Amino acid sequence: MKEPLIKTIRLKDSEAIDLKDISYELTRKNVMNGVKTIYRESDIVHFILEAKMHKIDVNDKGELIFKNGEKN
Repeated sequence: MKEPLIKTIRLKDSEAIDLKDISYELTRKNVMNGVKTIYRESDIVHFILEAKMHKIDVNDKGELIFKNGEKN
């Protein structure tokens, strides 16, 4: 039986600040365009994970890369 995954992650301070800034800017754009959708930091993390997690691999050196060759 698989153990349940931990549902929290630790972010670097800079990552948390970037997520907060991005969520603010995206929500601000929506408000300016008359859209009522508010984006939280978790919405952005979920979006990125869903879009990119299946593209993660490791290279010959054991470094994380995206399958198209971009280094993390």
